[in-house]
Amino acid sequence: MCHHQPLPMNEIKFHINRFHSATNMMSHYHQPLSQPFKDQQRSIHLITQCNSTSTNRHENYHLCTSTSNDYNPEARRSANYQPSLWDYDFIQSLKSQYTEEQYTERAEKLKEGVRHMFKESHEWPLLSLLKLVDVIQRLTNIDHHFFDEIKVALDTIVSTEDMDICGDLYTIALRFRLLRQHGYEVSQDVFLSFGDKLKRGDLKHVEKLETEDVTGMLSLYEASFFASEGEDILDEAQQLTVRHLNKFISTTNPHSMISKQVRHALELPLQWRAPRYETSWFLSIYAHTSTAEEMDPLLFEFAKLDFNMVSKAPT
Repeated sequence: MCHHQPLPMNEIKFHINRFHSATNMMSHYHQPLSQPFKDQQRSIHLITQCNSTSTNRHENYHLCTSTSNDYNPEARRSANYQPSLWDYDFIQSLKSQYTEEQYTERAEKLKEGVRHMFKESHEWPLLSLLKLVDVIQRLTNIDHHFFDEIKVALDTIVSTEDMDICGDLYTIALRFRLLRQHGYEVSQDVFLSFGDKLKRGDLKHVEKLETEDVTGMLSLYEASFFASEGEDILDEAQQLTVRHLNKFISTTNPHSMISKQVRHALELPLQWRAPRYETSWFLSIYAHTSTAEEMDPLLFEFAKLDFNMVSKAPT
């Protein structure tokens, strides 16, 4: 006769179902039951049916657990793994030239130079400010140094009326992507300036941009991944840009910079990439940008130096 308090029926069923699930799993892999499962099996068989004295005369089921003290769990088996050579002391002993004071001082000087660029940016054209924010965002190893400056720049960008925006596709798409990326409200209707067909989601009339403005198509492609549900214009834009950019790389020198950028974007859009790996790739592309307007030496030096300092620093 059991002297334990009755357990609710649903709890009894829970223990029984859990036991059956475990045994089924073990039998599936053709492994014998371990000692804990065997003990649980004995406990389940100790379910006793006791006569109830309650007025409803229903049978109550009691789960009695084994009180045996002779159970000795098996010792955990060792895989005999050898200690790693990369212990804490060894890692701390690794030295890098980028941890020296001269590099730290140079990085601080370059950082102040980039901050000065932001201070002067209020006199820049909108497109130049957009490119500065975009480059720093893609050089994600340094963007955390300029949170406040980027916020001020984005506030300036969002306050720019649509009528003041240069009407090329690259500028409009880049502005749209940067603002959406940082949570600003911006409507897909900014793309309606390309004609009434955009309003119906029909983008075939911009096919001429395939050769005249590949960077604009690429910018629109990246912006389309920030679409919200039901934004048909951006959904159509993504389909159009993928089709035409694929056609472009099939007829273009694969070693050209624009072709490499298009292939990289079609492989995986910027929004879906791991920031650290994207920074490494973008640094190599940014270094080969030919014009001084597109590649700022100060910004590039700081990004490269900061990337090496973080990569070489021991953890």
